[in-house]
Amino acid sequence: MRNDKLDNLTIKEEFSKKGLELDFVLGSFPSTQKYAKTLNPQKDTVIISLSQTQGMGRQGRSFLSNEGGCYFSIIKNAEKDVLRDIPLMSVALSRVLEKYGCACQIKWPNDILIKGKKICGMLCDVSGGKSVLGVGINVYNDISPLADIATSLYAEEIYDVTRSRLIAQVIYEYYLLREEDFSIIRDEYQSRLSVMGKEIKLVWNSKAYQGKVKGITKEGFLIIDTSKGETIFMNGEVEIVK
Repeated sequence: MRNDKLDNLTIKEEFSKKGLELDFVLGSFPSTQKYAKTLNPQKDTVIISLSQTQGMGRQGRSFLSNEGGCYFSIIKNAEKDVLRDIPLMSVALSRVLEKYGCACQIKWPNDILIKGKKICGMLCDVSGGKSVLGVGINVYNDISPLADIATSLYAEEIYDVTRSRLIAQVIYEYYLLREEDFSIIRDEYQSRLSVMGKEIKLVWNSKAYQGKVKGITKEGFLIIDTSKGETIFMNGEVEIVK
């Protein structure tokens, strides 16, 4: 893994193998998400960084992005179904990681877990008529500061992966899924959803709600059956009650 190259040539080769006709920019950006928002490309473009010093998580949180992980953002025209990007990418990531032997769960709304620990995070923004879908995957970067809640492919003893190939595989799977009926994606998403069918407490805008998780809507919102009936949430902090 330490000889793993992430340069323009290897990325171009891996994109070509998958038939990906996307432009890409490789560099050392403080945040691929922030940099992507400054661009207005004519075609879908991937911004890839070797590491990030300002990795963006949900609700303005920082995201551990030291060297050795995969950090990229896809810029594309914002469509009416842009809210589906996170569920689509969640399933794409799960499918690819499972090919490497990882049993994945999806932690709503935007994380992928292995054995209860986070290995991937996602973020989707819309800016200037463009959508920016950011992804961070722990490969062999140092996760020791978060070892109690995070894992990596290296920590899971998966060594037969290169970052350029992994990025190409994930993007390829994501674009394939965009062509499928979302009802199929939703079923697969729900089968991996860590809180599916469980009693949870969800906190959003300083208010707490409790109920049983029924699944997700066609937009990827969480459906909870509360004492007042079904309630739908776009975001929130989730805790399993039982």
